[in-house]
Amino acid sequence: MELEKSKAETLKEVQNVLLRHNSELKHWYREYSRKIEAHKSEESFAMTLKQVWRFLRDTHLISATSTIAQFNRVYNQGEKNHFTLLGSKDQAKFDRIYGVAGDPSSLPTGGVPPSDAQQAPKKETNISDDEDEDEVVPNQEQAADLDLEDTHDALKIVLQRQFFEAVARAASVRYASGMDSDSLPTLADKLNHIFENNLKNLAVKNKSKTVEEVKAFKLADKIFDDYGEHLHKVFEFFSAKAKPPANILNGRWDVTIKVNELLDMLRKANLLDGKTTDLELQEVIFMIEKYYDPAQTLKTKLAKDRFDEYIAANPLLLKVN
Repeated sequence: MELEKSKAETLKEVQNVLLRHNSELKHWYREYSRKIEAHKSEESFAMTLKQVWRFLRDTHLISATSTIAQFNRVYNQGEKNHFTLLGSKDQAKFDRIYGVAGDPSSLPTGGVPPSDAQQAPKKETNISDDEDEDEVVPNQEQAADLDLEDTHDALKIVLQRQFFEAVARAASVRYASGMDSDSLPTLADKLNHIFENNLKNLAVKNKSKTVEEVKAFKLADKIFDDYGEHLHKVFEFFSAKAKPPANILNGRWDVTIKVNELLDMLRKANLLDGKTTDLELQEVIFMIEKYYDPAQTLKTKLAKDRFDEYIAANPLLLKVN
């Protein structure tokens, strides 16, 4: 996440914005974690990354220039957004990735550092200063030996303080392309803008999925569970990012598929532009853009008879992942 020249001042301004909307953020966290895209788990009152995605979709913060994949990468840059519930397996993974030497239990104090040990001062902010994170990135051989975290893990736990940070990072992603850079020069300005124009008006109130769609997705989950392994192989076959070294970014698995790769898959499966199917290119694009900010979709910008012509003239649009 890019910060202005004065990082300390930027973090202070962002903290002030979040504090002003503290009660609203807590309300949204509670509503989404318990009632929207709910998933039964041991942490049933904690939000998941999938619910954060739904929050971003409901509030129209997702578009072709601020995708979920881009948000996930920026969110995962925060050093405080990892290993919130450490089991023995996760602790070992943490130690190996970040180069923690030795077994803490071997200390003469039984795992507790001696009272006179020097400790780095703790940060007071709820926003991770990711520029201070000196991460050890594993190579391909090390990655094969490690159970790396998935950048796009839908069931990753997001605590309340992490949700606050996610909102700030979403504001950064939303305007990363330079859009409105003159009127919104600082991260605090961008954050204020999305609170007033997106979050307060749309969070909880707007439903990007209808009740019928939610039910349909729940039924489809059973099919995805049954054929998950096969779908994963198909996904990796068509995704260029599934091949090393592109499948690892900042020490985490990061595999996505581009729109043109998805279209290639559908065509080779005779699901698109085939003699036995009515599925057309524009329908696929409209489905991909279903959860985008309505003002940013091709459907609102183009008449149906100009769609194919526009795609042909703008091939780079198919490179978004």
